Amino acid sequence: MLDNFDPHYLIILIFSVTVTFMMILDLGLLNRKSSKTTLKEALFWTCVWVFISLTYSAAVYYLGFPPIRTASGKMETNYIQFIDYLSAYIIELSLSVDNIFVMILIFNYFKTPEEYHKKVLFWGIISVILMRGIFIFIGEALIHHFHWILYGFGVFLIYTGIKMLVKKGEKEEVNIENNKLVKFMRRRFRMTADYEGDKFFVRRRGIIFITPLFLVLIVIESTDLVFALDSIPAVFTITENGYVAFTSNIFAVMGLRSMYFLLSSVMDKFKYLGVGLAFVLMFIGIKMLLEIVHIEIPVHYSLIVVVGIITTSILYSSFKPAKKRDKMNHINPVPETSHVE
Repeated sequence: MLDNFDPHYLIILIFSVTVTFMMILDLGLLNRKSSKTTLKEALFWTCVWVFISLTYSAAVYYLGFPPIRTASGKMETNYIQFIDYLSAYIIELSLSVDNIFVMILIFNYFKTPEEYHKKVLFWGIISVILMRGIFIFIGEALIHHFHWILYGFGVFLIYTGIKMLVKKGEKEEVNIENNKLVKFMRRRFRMTADYEGDKFFVRRRGIIFITPLFLVLIVIESTDLVFALDSIPAVFTITENGYVAFTSNIFAVMGLRSMYFLLSSVMDKFKYLGVGLAFVLMFIGIKMLLEIVHIEIPVHYSLIVVVGIITTSILYSSFKPAKKRDKMNHINPVPETSHVE
């Protein structure tokens, strides 16, 4: 039986065991009770997830996923998968930083106690893993049957990058009060007036009520759907291999919670990261469109460009701090929700 075992699938087993073990460790052993996350804890777990993600890239290099034939007709090598994994991981991690700022606005808008953030982010990440898995493997199937979709992704990323550059010069607003999903939830479900500890649901006189914490979870999950519109096309313009796309995406997302607590107090220091991400999205979009005229940029050059742009934007943000954002001071208080009768 072992003689017929494909060693390429060993790396999939390593990924599954690693993610499952870390989730059980996180939920079952370390975070049974709601509590505030200290900066020291956030830094430690951020380093742990980055270490695991980079160590896994070494496994990709030495073991490799089941290879596919690329658009240029070449069969993937472990080296190509290794570079593609790193590129996709770095881009997704960088896009997650932008996502973190939106999460901060959502938590502040609903005045969510800090000790409950951890639980919301954990269950939010579980949903993200399921949604990203579905999107990525549907996307892979579509690309294998309709390869021209990749060029559509390229055009979309260029458009998105340009839009991000334009919007950086405008005042950003997150209008949660007029969010259609929020209005629907408040209209269709009975909701408690206040938080009920870290519970998502409570029973009163035999009737189930949702709590504001559940509404916060739903809003955060809905924002990930929006961010997926950038990250999923981006990862598929880097690699057509669903295994590479999924593992790099999930490792970046799994470290999002600890990164949230690490960066939530210093988000103003990353003012120009969005500009860097805009150029990265435009670069990989252009890279994909160049394949139409048979111009192929080597994968290691692409990785160098991506890392260079993101590093430059972070350094520029550090040496030239932008004016302090005043968004946090303009967030509306929690509106009244449906009271328990």
